[in-house]
Amino acid sequence: MLGEVVRARRWTAVIVGFLGVLVIVRPGSDDFSAGSLVAVLAAVASASAAISIKFLSRTEHPDAIVLYTTLIWVPMSLLPALLYWETPVGITWLWIVLAGFLGTTAHMLWTRALRLGEASMLTPISFLQVLVVAVFGWFLFGEALDRWTVLGAAIIFGSNVYIARREAQLARQAVTDPEINPETPSPR
Repeated sequence: MLGEVVRARRWTAVIVGFLGVLVIVRPGSDDFSAGSLVAVLAAVASASAAISIKFLSRTEHPDAIVLYTTLIWVPMSLLPALLYWETPVGITWLWIVLAGFLGTTAHMLWTRALRLGEASMLTPISFLQVLVVAVFGWFLFGEALDRWTVLGAAIIFGSNVYIARREAQLARQAVTDPEINPETPSPR
């Protein structure tokens, strides 16, 4: 759809990363909860957003994309939020401001990354959201961090490291191989 060439190794790494997500979530087990799917759905939504951002980045400036999405998301989020609204007090305001700042910064960086790189290479990084949610759930809320979570996290991390190393290797080859990069002077 984006005109990117996705080879077997990248697809394999994506599938392996998703298997890591399934190890963490463990559908069908007694430990499974529907709440676990929130992180999985966030990764799917992030991948869908990445495709949209990639299309938009062909014609729009990254800051404009972030502004457009904010102008769409805030009103969409406001109506459901009003149903459960409780006025924040004390340090909660700091957490709200910090979440807004970090979320906006992350969105700006992600938009720039998608403008520069291939979505099929960058999107598997979204699987790391499941890992981050699990670690912060353990650290901030005392949720269980068991061997399955650690194993799934290792699988996700490993697939991302593999993709990064493979892409770096291909980039080095493209720079030095005259067959791939005809602008490279051939050694004499």
